[in-house]
Amino acid sequence: MFSDFYKKFCEESFNKENHLEKFRAVYPPDFNYGYDVTDAIARENPEKLALVYDDEHIGTGRLTFEDIRILSNKTANVLSHNGIKKGDKLMVVLKNHYEYWYIAIAAHKLGAALCPVFYMLPEPALIYRIKKADVTHIISTPYGDTPKNVRSAAEKCGVKYLFSVRENVYGFINLTKEIQNAPSEFERVETSAHDPAIIYFTSGTTGMPKAVMHNFIFMLTQIVASRYLLCSEKGGLHLSMGDSGWAMTTGTKFYGPWLIGIPLLIYEYDAFSPEKILETLEKHKVNSFMAPPTLYKGLIRVGMDKYDLSELDTLSCGGEPLPVKVFEEVYRQTGIVLREGLAQSEASLYIGNMKYLTVKEGSLGKIAPKFNTVIADEDGKPVEAGRFGEIMIIPDHAGHYQDGIAMGYYKDEEAYEKLWEHGLFHTGDFARADEEGYIYYGGRTDDLIKTKAYRVSPFEIETVLIKHPAVYECMVVGVPNEDMGMLIKAFVVPEIGIAPSDALKDELMEFANKQLAGYMKIRQMEFVNSLEKSVNGKIIHKK
Repeated sequence: MFSDFYKKFCEESFNKENHLEKFRAVYPPDFNYGYDVTDAIARENPEKLALVYDDEHIGTGRLTFEDIRILSNKTANVLSHNGIKKGDKLMVVLKNHYEYWYIAIAAHKLGAALCPVFYMLPEPALIYRIKKADVTHIISTPYGDTPKNVRSAAEKCGVKYLFSVRENVYGFINLTKEIQNAPSEFERVETSAHDPAIIYFTSGTTGMPKAVMHNFIFMLTQIVASRYLLCSEKGGLHLSMGDSGWAMTTGTKFYGPWLIGIPLLIYEYDAFSPEKILETLEKHKVNSFMAPPTLYKGLIRVGMDKYDLSELDTLSCGGEPLPVKVFEEVYRQTGIVLREGLAQSEASLYIGNMKYLTVKEGSLGKIAPKFNTVIADEDGKPVEAGRFGEIMIIPDHAGHYQDGIAMGYYKDEEAYEKLWEHGLFHTGDFARADEEGYIYYGGRTDDLIKTKAYRVSPFEIETVLIKHPAVYECMVVGVPNEDMGMLIKAFVVPEIGIAPSDALKDELMEFANKQLAGYMKIRQMEFVNSLEKSVNGKIIHKK
């Protein structure tokens, strides 16, 4: 069962159907997740399970909240001894090592901004991020090419303090050894709830990555997703996939689950294997699981029904649109409704198929009650039901501030100001709502195809095309055309065992175009072996 601990930090109200209607974060001026959540839980129930780790390098283990309190204090003492102080930027490149979780809490206690990045970044990408965020200290995994790339980038940027975990690595301080003899108590550093606590980098699919800053309050807004979408009411282990360098870690595998008393399963692997993930779910009797739709494609290909997942009762996804046939096949194999949520690096969950909602096929669900969200036209005016527009958030506070939304882009105020045109926060997501308030995704506004006088959502077309049993993945883009401005082209990855042919191309185009309005019809199609994806698995829409 969920713990009532989270109720200290929010106010909630419900309608007569017991659906969450309003949510507001409540916090003292000096709220700090490290002191006021993890340490507080450790004081109340020191033996409460915080996480279980299953790591291909070191095996399995368990940490209680008292363990997290002590390890984070020891880490804070080591980092403080090595010069880190409030306001500094600590970069962590740690994959899914369980150490990430207590290192993050140590950074919060120090008042240093935590800057997680993807472990496979090459040296130039690391240099860009180190300079952009003014990083002073770096903690790295000891495995693979990551330490070499980190060391080289740090040397070129003048960063002197490098740490590794678990193993001795040339040029790095072994943090794991250092914390063994470090003091287990750490005096509270004075911080503010509005201080920068985390800096995430955007994927950089359009322009250079931006450094997204979040304060401690952002962590409290994760309660809604964890309580009403992600986690099981059984109260058992929750596993969410994805590298610790991704922003989804904050919302799906850290702050929210711990606030509602849910222990985490931290699964570390070197190579993705659907079979190993299913074995892990079975082995640890996981109750709730979250992953991007692309990963679910791999699981259903193997067969989720071939494993004993009887303890599993909650499945969720996010990070990219959910194809209807993936939703249907997951349900067929497990009997569990796969619930989708929409968030981004700049904002916590703002739309979702909450567990109290009846899921409508193809819908993202409804607006998360913590936000006043509208679908608006280019001038910021709400559009009527059924019409597409951009999802925008009306702030609760004067000026450009809203609990649950980034406090800024570090060293890029101009870009941040653009997000708040017309006094509304622009998510960049294109969607429509039906008469009941259910939201249907249309894609990113940057990806829209302008053909003749229309703005066309690639995702709408992809949603139709992907239903054909011969299509594994597809991507729709606009191709320059003198008469139409843009004509619509589809790139298709066929299912295993399906051979590309002109006859198949004709069949797929006829299948899709019969279901599409005239201005949305596919005019060109090309078969490909794969589609380019970002580091977090999203298909990159480009010609």
